[in-house]
Amino acid sequence: MLNRLAILLIHTYRLFGSPLMRANKVRCLRYPTCSEYGLLAFRKHPFKKALSMTRQRVKDCRMGTNRGLIDYP
Repeated sequence: MLNRLAILLIHTYRLFGSPLMRANKVRCLRYPTCSEYGLLAFRKHPFKKALSMTRQRVKDCRMGTNRGLIDYP
């Protein structure tokens, strides 16, 4: 149930928040994007683990981290 809610929230962000970032020419450096990573994590893992993984991914979403450019949950 919580995973479905999280997936719905990510889809809502992608529908409304993500276009604003694209308008400002903000591009994701990683593949898959953080929102796609979150969708994959919530589809594959229990809620707490998926939330933790997604938070860490968003936190590391900048240059200079040890996380690779291609990263799957």
